[in-house]
Amino acid sequence: MKVPTEFKVGFLDYNGTNWIWERIDLRTLWSILLLALISFPSLANKIVVKVGAGIRPPFLLPDGNGMGPEILTALNLVQDDFQFELVSVPIARRVMSLENGLVDIVMWDNINWGWNNIDTLTVSIPLLHSRDSFVAHSSITSVQDYFDNFTGKSICGVNGYHYRFLNYETDYQALSKDHTITLVRTEEESIKMALNKRCDISVASLSAINWFFTVYPDARSQLMVSERYDTKYTRHFLIPIYAPISSDEIDSIFLKANKLGLIEPIYNRYGQSIPQFTTDGVSN
Repeated sequence: MKVPTEFKVGFLDYNGTNWIWERIDLRTLWSILLLALISFPSLANKIVVKVGAGIRPPFLLPDGNGMGPEILTALNLVQDDFQFELVSVPIARRVMSLENGLVDIVMWDNINWGWNNIDTLTVSIPLLHSRDSFVAHSSITSVQDYFDNFTGKSICGVNGYHYRFLNYETDYQALSKDHTITLVRTEEESIKMALNKRCDISVASLSAINWFFTVYPDARSQLMVSERYDTKYTRHFLIPIYAPISSDEIDSIFLKANKLGLIEPIYNRYGQSIPQFTTDGVSN
């Protein structure tokens, strides 16, 4: 009798209505089960690490699911020293949440994004490489040159976000003097504005665009994404020097989970590309 080397594992989609099936090899499946059995009895002895993250699909969805919770679950499986617990914090109050001790570390962030006392913060290896791109409906344009000039075009962005092409201005009244602009609450809303032809150009991160196409695959043929980008950046764990875990420790745990095959399937489910790590943990 032939012994199976792969198994199908089912996950509910983002709407909780349809099953998504993925193949997982036998070694990975046994690793997950073994790690779960090893970790369960030692839970009481683990150091709790409160991880702050704001609702920002695909990293954290409004229903509490998302890449962040799934990655933290994987990190909890592969070691016995720490118990990672996600704490949802408003993006606008993430700095205060860390400084006041509501959370120990933050996830999916960048040290250059408005942090105080950055000399007390350490940074993990990159969790994601991304960029802010422009989106237009394919019925409006089919050429990349359309994104070279915004004169006379209506633009949609996210309220409070800083964009280089707008000189990092966030005040709506100041922006509306020189641009026909609409500001919405989320990147998903911004993408939908272009999809519904309620603006000429929307701005959104490539991570949000890829997640949107994963959830709404028919939209891919209806939208053109610019090759031109506004800014490029990386997202990390930010760890204060006084946190109960160090950046070296969290890097080691993440790389271990990745080596065991627990991380890449999470990225794939949410339409993201995992950084390629070298043997010393540096991403390319």
